Amino acid sequence: DGLIVSMFNEPDLGNEDLEEQYPPTGRVPEQAYIDTVQEFGNACIRAGFTGLNVAGGISNLNERGYDYLRDTIAGVPPDMATEFHLYPAKYQLVNVPHPGEGGSHPNGIAQFKSIVAPRPFLVGEFGFNQGPRHPFPPLTEEQIYGNLVDWYRMFQDGGAAIACVYQWRDGDPNDPQFDPVLGSYGIHRFDGTRKRQAAALKD
Repeated sequence: DGLIVSMFNEPDLGNEDLEEQYPPTGRVPEQAYIDTVQEFGNACIRAGFTGLNVAGGISNLNERGYDYLRDTIAGVPPDMATEFHLYPAKYQLVNVPHPGEGGSHPNGIAQFKSIVAPRPFLVGEFGFNQGPRHPFPPLTEEQIYGNLVDWYRMFQDGGAAIACVYQWRDGDPNDPQFDPVLGSYGIHRFDGTRKRQAAALKD
């Protein structure tokens, strides 16, 4: 038994779905995050869940994320898992660290662990898109496959309990609102056919 629930989704960053509740940006105030995480943890106990319950997570391994984590971690129960998302700091340049990571993604993971210990942790999102963004050419399926395999191994070596690739399927290219960048993270095409990078889940 267990739940994997990401409270608020990137509470340090904020999003338009929460702008009405937490104006003006949707960023979740630290105490509101703590209160909700504790309420969620208590609800899991009452419901009898015994597996891995997750207190949501920061949007990236960067200074903003670390600051939010330091301000909230004391309110997260020690038996509840924590989470981070990780995307490249520079568009498609996979090994360029974010400010605050300490020079590399492994160092950034180690810093995250030092803040949240002894709690287990997982990677709630990571991935690479195939969209064009001038002046960068789109990544090929083979390049993304290699990146995903490398990052899976990095997360495994770092001690992550779970790592979740974003995302399962591309968006609909015929949708008038289709975004060629955000809509092309899929390890499957919109029609459901597998891309080369889908093999990274087993390799």
